[in-house]
Amino acid sequence: AILRKTCEKAVDELGGVVPGAQVRALLVFDDAGGSVDLRRLAAELTASMSATSGLCDRMQDAGLLRVGDVTSSRAGPCCTLTSSGTRLAGWIKDRQRTALSDLVNSMGPRARDALIYGLGELASTVQNPS
Repeated sequence: AILRKTCEKAVDELGGVVPGAQVRALLVFDDAGGSVDLRRLAAELTASMSATSGLCDRMQDAGLLRVGDVTSSRAGPCCTLTSSGTRLAGWIKDRQRTALSDLVNSMGPRARDALIYGLGELASTVQNPS
């Protein structure tokens, strides 16, 4: 929860630069390799299709993505990040990494070692569930 909150705080600090909904959408696109259909984006954002469509229209107007043709009647159009959108998503992720790095670096050595150990155990459990 703390790591998530730290990432969210880094994203919130971008509020004056990029609206929060666009930041979240950019991160969904980035995690998906740059292209997402409207239905999947709406589900990831827990938003309605109409709200997500409007968000995509605004992002297209800002030059951050291209809205393509409808891939199927259920999925809606496929949207793809432009090079500007890809660069902005990368910049946002860099801000998140910096915020996390600052947080970890503020910890004492024993706490940092415990965190590293705990995250290693968590990763192992996720990769090899019993």
